[in-house]
Amino acid sequence: TMQLRRPEPARRRRRRGRVVVLLGIVLLLLAGAAGAVTWRIRTTADVQVRGEAATVTVPRSWAGERRDGSVDGTTALIVAADADRWSALPSDTPGVRVAVGPSDLTESTLLARSPAAGCQRTDKPWDAGGLTGTAHFYPACPRVGTGFLEAVLRASDGRTVFVQIKGDEATATAVLSSITLR
Repeated sequence: TMQLRRPEPARRRRRRGRVVVLLGIVLLLLAGAAGAVTWRIRTTADVQVRGEAATVTVPRSWAGERRDGSVDGTTALIVAADADRWSALPSDTPGVRVAVGPSDLTESTLLARSPAAGCQRTDKPWDAGGLTGTAHFYPACPRVGTGFLEAVLRASDGRTVFVQIKGDEATATAVLSSITLR
């Protein structure tokens, strides 16, 4: 009787071929995952925006437009994905306005024209980055269209800083914490 032998080299080549293909697939998947993570970091990282009187750090998605100029005797910086929509009421467009003015601007004067006047709010004392005062957060104000934070703060040099932020409370608090005066 004759015994049949299987050719060993051919079988090994097939295995090697499978291993090479599997390694190639794994490497492609890892490269794709790394690319996705890098893209996510680039699209979600915060952006620092410098204005004439203040610097603020905002989520990248907010940094579509920047307006810097004078409003009601203050130097104001607006940063929003769409500044016109941010200013419109009601609107859920997130963004921030930082207005820096003289020391004679009072909280009652600035908040008298608040678009959130009459809405339910929580007040928190604020003391960070050389700015002190009270931050008012309105979690859901129909007149504004989204969560809204307003703060009238005093800088250590006496200037008044009026901040309005549309966005959720955690993001608004982080943006408020990032403000530095120039």
